[in-house]
Amino acid sequence: MQISDYSQNPHIHTHPDATDIQPARFTLEQFMQMTELGFFENKRVELIRGEIIVMPITKPPHAAFIRRLTRMCLATLGTRASVSPQCPVIQNRVLDDYLEPDVALLTYDENEYSERDVTPADTLLAIEVSDSTLRYDRLTKTVLYAEYGIPEVWIINVKRNELEVYREPNAEGYGTKQSFERGVAVATLSFPNDLLEWW
Repeated sequence: MQISDYSQNPHIHTHPDATDIQPARFTLEQFMQMTELGFFENKRVELIRGEIIVMPITKPPHAAFIRRLTRMCLATLGTRASVSPQCPVIQNRVLDDYLEPDVALLTYDENEYSERDVTPADTLLAIEVSDSTLRYDRLTKTVLYAEYGIPEVWIINVKRNELEVYREPNAEGYGTKQSFERGVAVATLSFPNDLLEWW
């Protein structure tokens, strides 16, 4: 997976082997057109500063985590939040960014955002389920989520069965990080009285 030098934010880390790579750049409009034409059929892709990132194939443990998280959030929070699995929360036509967390908690919308795009301002929590993408999620996506002001990010480290919770977004990423082992339920900032059994 190739990660570019995102010069507009020096805190985003580059891929260690990307020194001599000159990736093609695309606008968000071009990216959306390519998606509609089927260029990325059966692939999960994101756009970061104009570079298309092809994500690894979702394996059964990863998919199972996403299904469990979605079911748990719906059962626990009901209509107090909208739950959005693998849908975009960032679509920026100026910086050419398009990001999809594995699961997102959104401010509740009775129409489930059928009439407009989700924005970072709607996003209460972004959750990434990480196995082979752990470094990318930690060093690139969390910095971008913080840049857009998303108040909280969870990264589930599948291999270690551990939850990383990032809060207090700033220009360099998130100000705080906490880790929780399997079996420790955690509440979100937005719903502090509702413990979620994330595992």
